[in-house]
Amino acid sequence: MKRYDLTEDGYRRKFRSCKPAAGESPDMFVVRIVTYLDRWIELSRTEKSYEKLKDLIVREQFMDACPEDLAT
Repeated sequence: MKRYDLTEDGYRRKFRSCKPAAGESPDMFVVRIVTYLDRWIELSRTEKSYEKLKDLIVREQFMDACPEDLAT
């Protein structure tokens, strides 16, 4: 799975960086975004409650905003 970037971090990056593909309808794009988010949540083993999802998003934003040595 790591080889094809089908990991928690891989789906997080796909979710954060996805753009509509040429010829992709808005509905298809939304389905793809939701799929990336669902896989990210599933692979992170995060409970699907408001507090746990909020924690996942805040942790991710913290890691992206901090200098690499602090995040480590």
